[in-house]
Amino acid sequence: MLRLLRRLSITEKSIVAGTVIYGLIFLAILILRPGTDATYKTFQNFYQIVPPFLAGVSHWLYSVRMTDQNNIRRWAHRLIGSGCLVWSGGQATWAYLESIRGIEVPFPSWADVGYLGYHPFMIIGVVLLVGLNSRIGRMRLLLDSAIATSSIGILSWYFLTNGWWNSSDLSLSGKLLNATYPLGDVTGLFMALVLWKSASNTTKSKLLSGSLALGLCLVAMGDSLFSYYSLQGLYETGSWFDWAFSFGWGIIGYAGLFPLWWEKHMPEEAETVAPESQIAEELQGLDVPGVRLDSLAIAARLALPYVLAFAAWAIVASHDFRQHHVVSTSTYISGFWVMFLVILRQVMTMLHNQQLAHRLQLFNSRLELTVSQRTHQIKSLLELTKAVNNTLQAGHVLESALVHTRRALNADAVVIRLCENGDSARSASFLEQGLDDNPELLSWVKELDLADRLGCMEVPVQQEPTMLTRAPLMWHETQIGDINALRFSANLFSESESEMLESIGLEVAAAYRNAQTHAIAVENADRDSVTSLLNHRAIHERLQTELERAARSNRPLAVIMMDLNNFKLFNDTYGHPVGDQVLKRVALALESRCRKFDVLGRYGGDEFIAVLPETDLPLAMVVAQRWRERMELEGFHYVGDEERVIPVSLSFGIATYPSDSTNRFELISIADANLYAAKISDRGIVATSENQRQNRQLKTESSFDVLEAMVTAVDNKDAYTRRHSEDVTEFALWIAEELGLSQATQRVVRLAGLLHDVGKIGVPESVLKKPGRLTNEEFDVMKQHAQFGAFIVGGVPGMEEILPGVRSHHERFDGRGYPDGLAGEAIPLLGRLLAVADAFSAMTTSRPYRQALEWKSALKEIEANIGTQFDPQMAHAFLRAARKQRPDTQEVQAPPRLQLIEGAKASSSENTRSGGAENPRSGAGRPNIKSM
Repeated sequence: MLRLLRRLSITEKSIVAGTVIYGLIFLAILILRPGTDATYKTFQNFYQIVPPFLAGVSHWLYSVRMTDQNNIRRWAHRLIGSGCLVWSGGQATWAYLESIRGIEVPFPSWADVGYLGYHPFMIIGVVLLVGLNSRIGRMRLLLDSAIATSSIGILSWYFLTNGWWNSSDLSLSGKLLNATYPLGDVTGLFMALVLWKSASNTTKSKLLSGSLALGLCLVAMGDSLFSYYSLQGLYETGSWFDWAFSFGWGIIGYAGLFPLWWEKHMPEEAETVAPESQIAEELQGLDVPGVRLDSLAIAARLALPYVLAFAAWAIVASHDFRQHHVVSTSTYISGFWVMFLVILRQVMTMLHNQQLAHRLQLFNSRLELTVSQRTHQIKSLLELTKAVNNTLQAGHVLESALVHTRRALNADAVVIRLCENGDSARSASFLEQGLDDNPELLSWVKELDLADRLGCMEVPVQQEPTMLTRAPLMWHETQIGDINALRFSANLFSESESEMLESIGLEVAAAYRNAQTHAIAVENADRDSVTSLLNHRAIHERLQTELERAARSNRPLAVIMMDLNNFKLFNDTYGHPVGDQVLKRVALALESRCRKFDVLGRYGGDEFIAVLPETDLPLAMVVAQRWRERMELEGFHYVGDEERVIPVSLSFGIATYPSDSTNRFELISIADANLYAAKISDRGIVATSENQRQNRQLKTESSFDVLEAMVTAVDNKDAYTRRHSEDVTEFALWIAEELGLSQATQRVVRLAGLLHDVGKIGVPESVLKKPGRLTNEEFDVMKQHAQFGAFIVGGVPGMEEILPGVRSHHERFDGRGYPDGLAGEAIPLLGRLLAVADAFSAMTTSRPYRQALEWKSALKEIEANIGTQFDPQMAHAFLRAARKQRPDTQEVQAPPRLQLIEGAKASSSENTRSGGAENPRSGAGRPNIKSM
């Protein structure tokens, strides 16, 4: 109500304000009675014409402007409005006779025509309104109202009508007319009760019925008091109860304005009442099993009609007995009438309860069926959701969607259409289940336009009834297809089933897109960004998979390593972007000569690798020769010099399973060794000879397995060592490549980098993994790992070449390192090279006792210690290589020499004690850049 008042327009608010002012003026005049008696009566007579007149106008206005197209409701308000106007006419006649002509209004008079004539209009209008309320138990409602009003009717008959009838000197027609007033008042109260109890649960209905009922009660009350005072000869115009007429008609007028304003300003409020709520409302207060009387209001509503009726009859009977010492026949008749109504009401209640119980049973059956259907749908939707989301294969997603959709909707067939990459509806891809034997129907479905919304239709191409429901496949507000369910019967798909298909469409579309996204991500993760071939990690995984398959099937397998000849010179001459274009051309050329099941990848840099399933050595040689011949046809034309063709050639190294090895790392290592041999030979293609295979097998058995086990043991003790060794190897190879060292030397560098910390296997784990700073004794133990490593490697046949690197990678160029305190050129080349790589790795790796340095800061430290800790040749080579690897690295400037000297002085005693090794106990100073 307050929300409605706040939304009213200025004009509408002015009407409300005018009504309040009218009421205040009326009450003030009624209480104060200013002026003469004639003036007061004239004011009262004409002032009371306004409310019923405006009430009639408001109901006629609502009947014209109402949004409800129900003609019965429209005519109901017209009749109510007409009744108000008829009463207003009666009041105008009274005012004319008494105030203008100045005569006492006779009885009966033409004014009585208006006062009594409003009843038929009002009764018919209210009956029409009540008839529109779709409530169960209307007869019970009428009987309750009749019983309640009968109590008032008994009192009115006994104390008013009976008195007039016996004592008045009026004619018979006058007596009948006079008796009509109490009867009309009782009827008005009856209509008010009916309206009050028939109001639906909507606010609009409550405003209409409540206002109309209250207004009728006030008018009936005022008219009853008028009749009583007239019987006693006490009535005069402007009596104290005349406010009931003005206020009653004013409220009846608002019964027409409130609904009009509600429809205008509150259109969002729904007026319809669900059948379930009607049933629930009717259950209140009825004798139906399972329903409680859980409030005093319900009990009072049940008992009130009986209490009022019997109380009224008891009052009349006791008064009659006190005056006449006997109860009159008319009093007994009124009592029998009340008893008849009560019995009739009980009979109707029993019949109504039976009817309602039957309806409740039907409602419960429908509800159980609905709950069962919804439960099945929710369970099916959950199963479908799990099925389509438990796989990351797009094909499996669609297969699961077909199966579970068919099961969830009890459909006979399901068709999924996918429109991707701009495909039209008819050029899309289709998946179906259940239409294998009905190609005509499948063709008809394919010809349908893409379903962009829910739809249900009958299939016209089938002789037997066939129903189709459709829903779009939506993903992020983008339609990627549709899903269609068919039922080979006349059984329509329900609205809930169609809505469920829409939910299925959303789930399937999301799962399908997720599977596609995963496939793309996996593909991108496995692909080299330049050549789109498999990358280093992916080729290792595929090689392992193919090795396992070859072992199960007892079939051969070949690994071919390929390297572009003189590619570094090509990059240096034309630049890396041009080099990338050459790599792409090579990749395309190799792919053009691959079999479908061959696996091709970029191993790194200018190296390619091929895994050839079911390929022995002779066939691998043929494949390599085919690739070599294909590459001879390739040539690179430099932009701006189209006449000059730069040839592109490859070298090939071959290893085969199981002849060379059954281990993927060994196969790659053997193929890489053969590749190196091919690059320095004229043939360009090298495989393992039988003599080489026997020598390698002997070397593998005596050395590599032992060292590999030791490295693994160190890795298990300290994860830092594994990463550190890999980083040192990478940085050392940068230096070796920058210095132009031979491939054989680079292989020694690689092996030395991986094994340079193998001596840490002799360091106690408590020292190796200590999170804080080491004590002097612990640091002395740590420094011994270089000697331990040299001792271990020296005892392994074939590892003599890496021994200098393992022992001397902590020597300093100025002679303050360990374990031998060598200086300058006396330090083996491999030791000087690894010292730079080892220090840079240590600086750029976080340890428990310090954070890693940034790349640029670490480069500054390397440059600052050239000539003291590091061999200048090795350090400068590393700096050049690092800037090539990281083009964003700016030219670093060494700190002032004074700072370096001061730092050296500050730590000279520490360096002398530690032999130049990094001591995690020290808190500052440049010597901290060295590793353990």
